[in-house]
Amino acid sequence: MGEILVMGPNGSGKTTLLKRLLQLVTSKSISPFDPIELSEPTDEMISITLRTKRSTFVVKELGGSSITDFTDKASTATGIVYVFDGADFVMTATNIVWLQKVLESDLLENRHLLILLSKCDVPGAITFDVINEMIDLNNLTYPDHVSFATTSAVNGVNVT
Repeated sequence: MGEILVMGPNGSGKTTLLKRLLQLVTSKSISPFDPIELSEPTDEMISITLRTKRSTFVVKELGGSSITDFTDKASTATGIVYVFDGADFVMTATNIVWLQKVLESDLLENRHLLILLSKCDVPGAITFDVINEMIDLNNLTYPDHVSFATTSAVNGVNVT
């Protein structure tokens, strides 16, 4: 059984993404027409278990003020997902600061990080080119431990 830490600022889409993943695991499909339950901001850490045919994962969602404790919370995780809200330009600076802290942490020495650019379906959403201009993703300490993807939990892009 693996453990994955999903983190990011409030409103980045962590809870919605996890709800869609749960829906996919239980019903084997998702559609943009499926209803999406509104979420309350995650202010602590919550855990869910995702069971697939091949694996079981404990997924811990870390948000709100708890994000400051990410190094402690990630100590037992085998992987980290940083959800970067591509549609909230007001939170871009906060996203960059926290993402930079994760990228500079020693956690990546033996863990994989997925930077997930959420809400990619929103017109004008931030792209990885913009993030790269701010952080310079080409000079990462552990480049083989970092992956990138875009997603929209609302319409199901890259959730499957």
